[in-house]
Amino acid sequence: MDEFGEMKKIEDDTFEVTKSGKTLTTDMTIKFAKKDVNFEVVYDYYSMDVTGISVDPIYTLGEKMEKAGLNTVISMAVVFAVLILISLLISCFKIFPYLEKKKAAKAAGQAPQQEETPAAAPAPAQAPKAAAQPAPAMPAAPEARPSHPKRQSLQAPELLPVIS
Repeated sequence: MDEFGEMKKIEDDTFEVTKSGKTLTTDMTIKFAKKDVNFEVVYDYYSMDVTGISVDPIYTLGEKMEKAGLNTVISMAVVFAVLILISLLISCFKIFPYLEKKKAAKAAGQAPQQEETPAAAPAPAQAPKAAAQPAPAMPAAPEARPSHPKRQSLQAPELLPVIS
């Protein structure tokens, strides 16, 4: 009990006895120099043998929030580390085809060949300039498009019958 310091007093108003099935439980709060604790003793109801003892520190709101913040930071770090590992694994997938080509070439008894980079293509020769021709005239009416055989145009009915 060195972590709690020296015992100051036992709170009389916090002593509770509860019966649940075949067990009897006593709870009390004990004040220490550094921290208060909840002292719990569990008895067998019929023989009054002690079946369990627990000493639980009572944490302040600040201590609880500190633990919660630390848990959040650690959890987020783990998630980001896993995401980075997954992205590295996915980026390694582009290596597999190279390894397969190398293995196939080795099996065929050939040395693995590096992929050749394509040489720059020569510029296309310029066509001789033809005499200026007039631009074709625009058609007077747009050409009718053939309708799609599976499409049907839907038309709204002119008048709907009134049922009374």
